Amino acid sequence: MILLANQQKEEAIKYFQSALEDEQTPIYQEKAKKALNELKTD
Repeated sequence: MILLANQQKEEAIKYFQSALEDEQTPIYQEKAKKALNELKTD
């Protein structure tokens, strides 16, 4: 997933942001938050 995110950064950001909005999956929210932070620091 990270390799794909590096190649298609804007799409990955949209995907992770939508995962953050899904309150029914707190585990995915936390993982999406971490992934977004990693993408934004690259």
